[in-house]
Formats: sequence, structure tokens, C-alpha cells
Amino acid sequence: GGRYDGLVGRSLGRQVPACGISIGFERIVDLVLPEEPSRGTAVVYDRDAGQELVVSTARRLRSSGRCATLVPRRARLRAQLDDLARDGYVSFVLVASGEAGEEKSLSPGSRDEE
Repeated sequence: GGRYDGLVGRSLGRQVPACGISIGFERIVDLVLPEEPSRGTAVVYDRDAGQELVVSTARRLRSSGRCATLVPRRARLRAQLDDLARDGYVSFVLVASGEAGEEKSLSPGSRDEE
């Protein structure tokens, strides 16, 4: 804690008596929050897949209690899946050409056909 006369005075343009404290809020939050949870399932979609199918696929996953995030497909799918796994996603569903594929794990070695 301490005096903040000068700090408040700079904002107001005149001297004002002030005092305050700092509790280190960011440090407390870092200690209290648990590890980052899994991001769940990535719904990876082709741009021509059809918006209704993409959204209904995510809705189906969410209705079963899963966390689902819509992610546009990149040109290099294998690299994208590696990035998703690194970002904490545990599985993905590929939606392409008006058809939703099966949910697949993002664990190493489980994507041999991509």
C-alpha cells in the first residue's frame, strides 16, 4: 500500500490526496485456476461443406455434452491436425462435400489415412 497523490493528480490535473493497495490479482488468479482444460472436439470443415451441416454437426456434439469448435480446413490437413492436438483438442470431425465424417482421435499415430 501507499500514497497515490501524484498518480491521481496526473489524471485529474490537480493534486488530490489518495492512498491505495495492490493485492497482486494476476498472481492470485494464476494460483487458483486449474490447468487449462481440454478444448474438446474440432469440427474441421471445407468451405463448400454447407453451413447447415457444419453447424448441425457441432450442435450434435454439444448436445451430447462435448465441447465443439468450428475450424475452417487449411490446405495442409495433417499439419493442421498436429496444431489442433498441440492446442489441446482431443478429437476432430471432418466435414467435407456435404458429408460429416466420424469423430477421430487427435492422439499421435491415429491419423494414418490423412
